[in-house]
Amino acid sequence: MTQAPRTFQPEETTGIAGLSPPYLIHLGCNRTRIPGWLNIDARATDATNLVHDCRDLSIFDDKSTNMVFSNAFFEHLTMHDRAALLRDIHRVLTDDGFLYFCGVPDFETIARSYLERRPGNVSSRFDLFEAYRYTHGDPEHQSEWWMEQLHKTLFDVETLKTLLNEAGFRTHYVYRYAYGKEANAVNLGFMAWKDVRAFSDKDALPIISLFAPLTQPNMERLELGL
Repeated sequence: MTQAPRTFQPEETTGIAGLSPPYLIHLGCNRTRIPGWLNIDARATDATNLVHDCRDLSIFDDKSTNMVFSNAFFEHLTMHDRAALLRDIHRVLTDDGFLYFCGVPDFETIARSYLERRPGNVSSRFDLFEAYRYTHGDPEHQSEWWMEQLHKTLFDVETLKTLLNEAGFRTHYVYRYAYGKEANAVNLGFMAWKDVRAFSDKDALPIISLFAPLTQPNMERLELGL
């Protein structure tokens, strides 16, 4: 069984931002800080310990990182940047390190929710505004950060699998979930490793649970192993 990170406790180390390899990297941290991790964002917040372009991992050596995590970040990249970032993550990960991204809007479920006039997540019906929140990120609510807030690409399960394969990840696991008490499971999460390994739902659940305080999935409405 793949081992999840055991702790979020800080370590006394010296290197990038006072930490040393192998790193635990939190990309696009916004205002969520994980102690002991490199919490990276393009703008300074009360969570960042490294202000840096999250698309650029050139500051990290090959095989210098045990894990790369992000929540609600991947959809803010362009089509070119999302593929390039996955290749670079593959480069910086140790041989047994892994990638875990979640909070990625699932266009297939978004479209079905709109076309089937399902109950909305923030309103009575899943209308065009609800779809817009996921496909575009509703950037108007971040007027000073409009372009960065904008969702620049769309994803579904097959697109994620194709991107991971093309980046060189030989094992990957994709699941779908509802955020908190929202009515529709319109978010995707995925994990990936450089090597070939057996990985099942029972292996995924402890990792999802470990990060649940940060990502807030409805654990009773997971669609595992897509």
